[in-house]
Amino acid sequence: DAVTPPYVAQIGDTPYATLAAAIEAAASGDTIQLLPGTISEKVAPWSADPTHAGEKSITIVGADNFSTKMTGGLYLGRDDSGCREHKVTIKGIAFEGKGILVAGIKDVVIEGNKFTNINDYVSTSGSANKNAISVIGKNINATVTDNVIENVADCGIHLRDVKAVTVKNNTVIDAQDSSIIVNKSKDATGVTAVITNNTLTNWGFKGVGRAIRSTADSSFTATGNVMSSTQIPEAIVKATGVSVVDVSGNYWNGIDPTSASSGEEGYFESDSSVDVVAAIKNYYTDAEKTNLVDVGAAQVGEKKYATLAGAIDAAEGQTVTLLKDVELTEALTIPEGMTVTLDLNGNTISGVSSASAATAVIVNEGNLTIKDSGTGGKITTEAKNPDTAISPTYANNVINNKGT
Repeated sequence: DAVTPPYVAQIGDTPYATLAAAIEAAASGDTIQLLPGTISEKVAPWSADPTHAGEKSITIVGADNFSTKMTGGLYLGRDDSGCREHKVTIKGIAFEGKGILVAGIKDVVIEGNKFTNINDYVSTSGSANKNAISVIGKNINATVTDNVIENVADCGIHLRDVKAVTVKNNTVIDAQDSSIIVNKSKDATGVTAVITNNTLTNWGFKGVGRAIRSTADSSFTATGNVMSSTQIPEAIVKATGVSVVDVSGNYWNGIDPTSASSGEEGYFESDSSVDVVAAIKNYYTDAEKTNLVDVGAAQVGEKKYATLAGAIDAAEGQTVTLLKDVELTEALTIPEGMTVTLDLNGNTISGVSSASAATAVIVNEGNLTIKDSGTGGKITTEAKNPDTAISPTYANNVINNKGT
C-alpha cells in the first residue's frame, strides 16, 4: 500500500512519523526517503549527546521535484571540534527559513537541494550563523554540488575546519555576507579547496563579504565561476595562506580582475608571495562565458605583468614585450640609469591627457630602445586640452627624450 500522512519518511517499506525517528531507527549506511509534504520539526537528533553514540552514516533524500519541504532546519552531528568516521549525504530537499548544519562528520555530501529565505539559526547555540549550508568539524571532507540558494541572512555556503573541499555547480543569490567561505582549522595542513562553475549573484549587503573566501593552505582552485554583484565591499575573491592558486576562467562582475591592487574596490586578494597575474591567467568578459581574455599588459621573460609600468620597473637590461593595446593617462617614465628595450609587438600605446600643460606618452631619462617585432605597432597621443595659440607655450609629445 502507498505510504500516506501522517508519515514523513520511510526506510525501505517502513514508514516514520518524524524524520528524527527515522534517523534514530536507521542502520549505518541506510537511505531515508522523505515523502512529499512539509516537515516542520527541528531535526537535531545527535546534537545533545557528547558521547556521539547515536551518530552513523546515512543518506537523506527528498521526494521528487523538491516536493519535500523542511522549515525547521536539519542539524546532524555535534559541534565540539571533533570528527567521527561517518558519511552523511543530503540531497533533493527544499529548505525554507532554516538550512543545514553538519558538524563533526568525516565525509559530507550536500547535493541538489534548494534553500529559500534562510533567516534563522539551525543550532540552538547559533554557532553556524544563519547560513544555508554549514559544515563544521576537524579535517572534514565536504562536497557541495548543484544546490540553489536564494536570500540568506549570512553566508550561502560556509565550510569550517575542513580538509578537502569541492564546491561545484551551485547557485547563490543574495547572500547578506559572503557567497562561499572555506576555512581550515588552525592546526590543519594540506588543505585543498576546489570551487568551480558556481553562479554567485549579489553578496555583501552588510557592508562586508566576498563571492569566495578561502584559507586552504595546500592549493586553492576557483575556476569557471560567474560572480556578479551590485555592491563589492571587499575583494571579490580572497585566498590567503596558500602558495598554489588558480583563479583562471572566471567572470568578475564585468571587470579586469588585475586592474586594481589587492583590497581596492575588491577584485582578487592574496598573499604577497602569490603572482596575481599568473594566478588569474585569463577571465571572461561576459557572464555567458563566451569571450575569454588573457590577462597581462606586458611580459618580461616568462613573467606577465598587469601594467606596462610594472613590467618596465622589473626590466632592467631586458626586453619588455607588449601583449595588448595599452592606454596611458600618465607618462611612462624610463628612469635615469635604466637600460630597457620596449617591443611593441604589433600593439599600440595610446597616451591620453587632459592637462593644460606639456605632456608626453613616454619620458625617457635612461637608455630606451623601441622596436616592433609584430606588424603595425605604434605610439600615439591625444591631447584633450592642446595649446592652439599662434605662439603655443606647451606641447603634447609622444616621446620626451632626456636620455638616449
